Amino acid sequence: MNMTPLIDVVLQLVIFFMLCSSFVFNPGVKVDLPEHSSDESLRKSDIVVTITEELLYLYNDNAVEPRELRLKLERAAADNPNGRLIIKAAKEVPHGTVLEVMIMAKEAGIDNQAFATRPTEE
Repeated sequence: MNMTPLIDVVLQLVIFFMLCSSFVFNPGVKVDLPEHSSDESLRKSDIVVTITEELLYLYNDNAVEPRELRLKLERAAADNPNGRLIIKAAKEVPHGTVLEVMIMAKEAGIDNQAFATRPTEE
């Protein structure tokens, strides 16, 4: 029995499924986000600040110090005045730490802020 046609069909199926599947963009560090039902997704122009359980700050998946974060937020606000800040904070991060980032962004000129959540499980 000739296996060439079978291999061709399997290869075509693999390529078909790869092209038809959608991938969710969830880069960087794994953060345990709170649950919420929302259908809003990330835009390319969004600024993402991640705060891990260890209180490590990441600006678009690059580790930064709090002083450096303030400068990056100011630069981002100058480059894109209508930009949106997405704060990805782990559930264990103290409220005060998240509030500090929000105040930094507000002082930098970023008024549009949102929190990242994970979809609720039904």
